[in-house]
Amino acid sequence: MTAPGPAAVILAAGKSTRMGRDKPLLPLADRTVVERVIGLFQTAGIADIRVVVGHHRERLVPVVRKAGAWAVFNPDFQDGMFTSVLAGLATLDPVCPGVMVLPVDVPLIRPSTILRLVDTWQSTTQNGGVQGDAGRTILHPTFQGRRGHPPLIGGRHIADILKWHGNGGLRTYLAMWPAAREIPVADRFILMDMDTPEDYEGIARNCLGYDVPSAEECRALMVDVLAVAPPVWAHCRAVADVAVTLGHALNQAEGAGPAGGLLSLDLIRAAALVHDLAREQPDHAHAGAACLRAMGFPAVADIVAVHMALPPGREDTPGEAEVVFLADKLVAEDIRVTLEERFQRRMARFADRPASSASAARRFGQASAVREAIEKRTGLPVESILGERRFRRSHSDYLCLF
Repeated sequence: MTAPGPAAVILAAGKSTRMGRDKPLLPLADRTVVERVIGLFQTAGIADIRVVVGHHRERLVPVVRKAGAWAVFNPDFQDGMFTSVLAGLATLDPVCPGVMVLPVDVPLIRPSTILRLVDTWQSTTQNGGVQGDAGRTILHPTFQGRRGHPPLIGGRHIADILKWHGNGGLRTYLAMWPAAREIPVADRFILMDMDTPEDYEGIARNCLGYDVPSAEECRALMVDVLAVAPPVWAHCRAVADVAVTLGHALNQAEGAGPAGGLLSLDLIRAAALVHDLAREQPDHAHAGAACLRAMGFPAVADIVAVHMALPPGREDTPGEAEVVFLADKLVAEDIRVTLEERFQRRMARFADRPASSASAARRFGQASAVREAIEKRTGLPVESILGERRFRRSHSDYLCLF
């Protein structure tokens, strides 16, 4: 039998003084901020979600209930955020196995972050529930070495927090536990809150490209979360360099893109950076795509799924997937090569394996067709577009590119 999962407490009782408007009810994409945060936990499979309300509760409670969460009133909300922490924790079941606490003004956290915290928490004990090791566990998600939201707090801490004096807030209580674990995640949004109108505008802008990870998130996924082999990460960085350069050249050409629009360099960069995330698994292209789709990156997953072999008929209209496909064939390890150099080596290696040799020949044909289409569109040979990109790059050099 599966042990019960943790609860979630969302802190939404404050007066939003610096924002000048009620933060929980601000629009964000197609819903309000509080609805988005509730949906985050629901998407991650969290069933027990409680939203602590205070200021303008009469406006907030109906929205919370309609979204499928419990509304908890904090009459002392003007005395600081920790009073809302206490109000929320006090309503939890006495045997609640754990809880995540999240301010409502951190609305873009990825569901994959919640899932990673819960999976790690559940793996800390064979017994499960409050009595196991998970009951004393504290997990902090980290991005680029910095702790962010939300912490996952084992259930055996709840009673202690409710009795604590509160000086310094929840952060100070959690800091008293040096055994707390830091869990790296590919999620820059664990560090991004919104206190001012300018913060809110930034959050709203980030909603537009939410399903494409940044270069920094890609690095966190590959290096910190998955710990891919350094040569694999070096190869992916080199492929990204080539792919973005090709994409930029296409965008500069008249009528760029398969439908006459601009290619997304952010999408090209992200897909190239993570295309080999499942390199050690059988059918690694589809395995990697499945992982990315589960993380909420469907457009990136679609490109990764075909980076080894394109579906027939797509070579003449180079979009993001075709650009990444070609770039992957123009990089051996982390060195730029020509298609002919790359495939001569493959054909020689597969000389005594007819099936593998035929597959390599098909891919060479596809890559050659994509190269021809790019050269026709840009009016430039691919070799001229890429120039002298035959050198190895350090990670710091790579970040300077973008």
